[in-house]
Amino acid sequence: MDIYITDGTDDISILDPAIQDFDFKADSGYLEVPAGSYRVLITVADTKTVAIDSGTVDLTAGQVRTAFALDPAPGSSDFGALLLARSELNPSPSIAPGPSPGGFYFFHYGPDIE
Repeated sequence: MDIYITDGTDDISILDPAIQDFDFKADSGYLEVPAGSYRVLITVADTKTVAIDSGTVDLTAGQVRTAFALDPAPGSSDFGALLLARSELNPSPSIAPGPSPGGFYFFHYGPDIE
């Protein structure tokens, strides 16, 4: 699969993916982006066919979002995504906030999204 991080548009026809050929069980590491509103589009590898659309994601300075790509639930044909803020992953107040300005981590747990 490929991952596009856009400024809110869903027109990826002229964009290169932020992550290309993202393999099953891979993680992206930290991808730094400025604070702002984004749209994450996950496509079938080497195509512009969108499998997952995050909708608008607001990212504040220092905020880290972690996204998991998931296969469809039983009885569904729609791929899914789980998008968490850092505080949902590690709510301990003793842990420093994420790096500034902000960013994303991606995990590929949907083996059928190729």
